[in-house]
Amino acid sequence: MTIAGDDFEDPAWTYVPNNPKSSYDVDKQLRGPAGYSTNRRWRENTDRGHPDMVRRVETPEGGLEGSTGALLLASNYKMRAGVPAVSAATGAGAAAPGASRPRSFSM
Repeated sequence: MTIAGDDFEDPAWTYVPNNPKSSYDVDKQLRGPAGYSTNRRWRENTDRGHPDMVRRVETPEGGLEGSTGALLLASNYKMRAGVPAVSAATGAGAAAPGASRPRSFSM
């Protein structure tokens, strides 16, 4: 992947979130600057923002043979997914009229 993309093999790979994340799909707010990886090969999507956790981890069992790195993405739905400063668990904060709440997933 020398032209585009990232293989996450570099142990020094890190992500700079530049919070608060963008959430245009939920409340029509673009928040910049967007997050990015320090090698500039991975960037936050300004429509949906970045997950709450973006981290390079060791390749899990069953991963690509010979790989030493993988990307872990996770959202803390109950506390922070969706609109920054709005708790999905309590509804505290304000969302745009007609905005839908993001769906949860489990890992």
